[in-house]
Amino acid sequence: MRQAVAACRFGSVLIDTAGRSPKDEVRLQELKAFLTEAGTDEVHLVLSSVAAWRTLESTAARFAAVGATALILTKLDEATAWAMSCRCCVPAVCR
Repeated sequence: MRQAVAACRFGSVLIDTAGRSPKDEVRLQELKAFLTEAGTDEVHLVLSSVAAWRTLESTAARFAAVGATALILTKLDEATAWAMSCRCCVPAVCR
């Protein structure tokens, strides 16, 4: 993986991984190992802004341990109170 990324002639390489449950510790460790092997500079966690506040908070905290460095919130057009999403997730991921 590291060789493939290093051989790329572009400035950025985007790697989209399959979704992982924040409760599945084995899969989270596999993801962490994969990201380490890829030699990532940034890891963006993508969460739905319409999820419950506690769900967002716990999910962001679990993925911070994997190495998430940034947050992307989706479905902003569907959310009624997405400011809460930012409040709970940004500190957990963007330290």
